Amino acid sequence: MLPQEPPSRRTRFFSPTPCEVSRVSDNHTETGAGAVPRESAAAPESAPSAATSATPANHGYTEVNLGTGAEGNDGSPKSHDNASRENTRRGRHSRHRRNRDRDRPNREPSDDNGDEVEVRDNRPPPSVPPDFPVYSLNDLKRMPAHKLLDIAEQLNIHEGVARMRKQDVIFALLKVLTRVGDGVAGEGVLEILPDGFGFLRSADASYLAGPDDVYISPSQIRRFNLRTGDEIAGRIRSPKDGERYVALAKVDTINHEPPEASKNKVLFENLTPLFPRKAFRLERGNGSTEDITGRVLDLIAPIGKGQRGLIVSPPKAGKTVLMQNVAQAILANHPDVYLIVLLIDERPEEVTEMQRTVRGEVVSSTFDEPAARHVQVAEMVIERAKR
Repeated sequence: MLPQEPPSRRTRFFSPTPCEVSRVSDNHTETGAGAVPRESAAAPESAPSAATSATPANHGYTEVNLGTGAEGNDGSPKSHDNASRENTRRGRHSRHRRNRDRDRPNREPSDDNGDEVEVRDNRPPPSVPPDFPVYSLNDLKRMPAHKLLDIAEQLNIHEGVARMRKQDVIFALLKVLTRVGDGVAGEGVLEILPDGFGFLRSADASYLAGPDDVYISPSQIRRFNLRTGDEIAGRIRSPKDGERYVALAKVDTINHEPPEASKNKVLFENLTPLFPRKAFRLERGNGSTEDITGRVLDLIAPIGKGQRGLIVSPPKAGKTVLMQNVAQAILANHPDVYLIVLLIDERPEEVTEMQRTVRGEVVSSTFDEPAARHVQVAEMVIERAKR
């Protein structure tokens, strides 16, 4: 009798004529899709005699034992598990290598061992072309993003500039522009940190820290007797190895005066407070609706130079509009006055409206920022007003 195999490993092929049962021995595997007839291929000599006996019960069918697939054509066992594990390992290693190459900042490919492969880059290194226009730090900060990208293309800066923030693009431009000539002209308001060094913050960014800030060394702060709130202008040098910021190489002016004049300047804390003697004239005389506000203030509550004021009113009474009218009147009637508008815990749309209607310096800290940011902005503005 034929040894019966499990039903899941047996396959029946229909044949128009009765065929005999062909069993595969343990050391031999048939290469055809079905059973081989007796006339076309004889059974192996080592096969038992029962393998060639007919089975009249299976008329019109041929039973073939497909086996377990563990034997090869030469009788040696197949290592399907080892092969599949090897393929899985190679595929996993290839995926890890692709992910590693994708996460690299310079997108440098690597070999199977994880070592970087040298890639030939035919693009020229970043450099300043001849007859290139001179830009200051404030010019770069006021430019739109697409203009900065055009300048980066002219300077052959290609390392992920399109994915950088505006402040990071400005820092990349400064590293190239400060290599030639006397450096780049820059200015800002000084903020001295507790560690002794400081940075020049930009009023356009509401004195918020950024990668394009200019570093001020402690020796320069002691040499020129600098304090928080001083507006400093000078020449910027490129960062040295290991430095993350551009640094101030030369101080040209301090609060729009020569550096020597600031050494003998009296501190604000040592000044004598006095009552105001001069008033701001808020009426412009153009007969507009906004001019009525200035006329009423001149009659009822005139504002003196150096005076403090407080507006107390319910919500939606027009405090912001009143402040805008006062600011516009001061700018129109007193062009020698430097105007700073500070908005704390305001809505962003109100900040935008104030920036578009007032030509002065508008510094803000909106309601979505933390309280520490409110305090930092308020301290910077009050120190700036003291200088």
